[in-house]
Amino acid sequence: MSGSLVIQLARLGDLLQSLPLCRALRAAGPVTVVTAFDPGPRLRAEADRWVVLDPAALAAAADAVAFRRRLAEAWGGAPGWDEPADRVVCLNEDRAATALAGLLRSRRRAGAGVAGDPYPLWLHALAGHRAHNRLQLSEAMLAIAPGSAPPPPPPALPPGAGPVVLHPGSGSPARRLPAAFWRDLGIGLWRMSRRRLCITGGPAEESEAEALAEGLGGAAEVENRCGGTDLDELQELLAAAALVVAQDTGVLHLAAHLRRPLLGLYHGSASPWETAPWQDGAHLLWAREDCAPCLEGLAPCGDYHCRGNLEAGETAALAAALLAGGPAALPERRGRLHLICRADSWGLRPVPAAGVPDPTNEGMRAQQLALLGRRTATEEQPVAGRPAGRAGRLERARVCGTPLADWRRREWPRPPRDLAEAWVWRREAVLLAGPEGDGAWTA
Repeated sequence: MSGSLVIQLARLGDLLQSLPLCRALRAAGPVTVVTAFDPGPRLRAEADRWVVLDPAALAAAADAVAFRRRLAEAWGGAPGWDEPADRVVCLNEDRAATALAGLLRSRRRAGAGVAGDPYPLWLHALAGHRAHNRLQLSEAMLAIAPGSAPPPPPPALPPGAGPVVLHPGSGSPARRLPAAFWRDLGIGLWRMSRRRLCITGGPAEESEAEALAEGLGGAAEVENRCGGTDLDELQELLAAAALVVAQDTGVLHLAAHLRRPLLGLYHGSASPWETAPWQDGAHLLWAREDCAPCLEGLAPCGDYHCRGNLEAGETAALAAALLAGGPAALPERRGRLHLICRADSWGLRPVPAAGVPDPTNEGMRAQQLALLGRRTATEEQPVAGRPAGRAGRLERARVCGTPLADWRRREWPRPPRDLAEAWVWRREAVLLAGPEGDGAWTA
């Protein structure tokens, strides 16, 4: 098996954020992608081969023999499926994915399950420091790709004459704006633009979509396609849209992949820096609070009151301005930040549309990118053939067999304060004591 094999067994949004990495790997040779669902003809064009596996069935395999048998069946019995690949990249940390990565033969492995690899180290550090993060998930994945930096995110195509797609649902109940918000948004947008509205969503959201369509029916031209499309048909709808407005990040990533103009609504556990659409010029509205982004299902407020920071009227005005093709920027106000995604030399960066400085430390993002290996300017330079500063002390401690606990008592008088420090803290544990360390690796 030549080329690279990418394991991505998560949901649609995660798969779409993996595509920039797949393109970067594909520039060096053929790419096989392993997923938990069939992505359809449009997305299958992004790789040379797709293999669909059932993660639950793999995880339930009693032993390695049963695991390999199920794997061979999923591969369709094609000859040479178990030949070593040039590179196996695992993007998930669940049991099925890491077991699969360990079983497949490869000349080089990267990602989850590889001790010291930047990507899983970043994921572990991110869990406790999401508010400090300024690194988009696709960028973190691209750190795995060898060679030069990949092409920057593309801009959206012009709006065109199609409908406005409203996607009011979300895979997480905590990330759904009230029905009244979508009704007022649709009515306001129709009055300002006279654009036909198309409601999309999954089968679980049909009742909410029907109520929204009824609420808009007397005040706007509406088509309700919720629950009536598969993934391919949804892509056809999005590809013809003049604008896509959604709070579900999977739909936003799909619209960005299709290069459609979009307006993303972020609140609760969704972070615009972490899961921004991979599109230069994408517009985002973020319900900004001191506690954002919260943990999924564990909002300290209990009721996700940040959703009230997004107003239907100003959202409709921004959407209408985007449809008109002119410059659009909402004024800064407390509790809501209007961001525009901009491509830069590192990848993608949401910046305030009104020119207001980011309230967080911009240096964090540069430091994190350096930690992931995207830049080397901040790395410590060797002195007399030996790494300087902390890196040199770590090297000498490893040679001398210094215990991890002793190293941390000397070098870490306090716990990590942000994501970048947490990344270093975990990386040093791997370098000094191996992936198990003192339990920090699995904490």
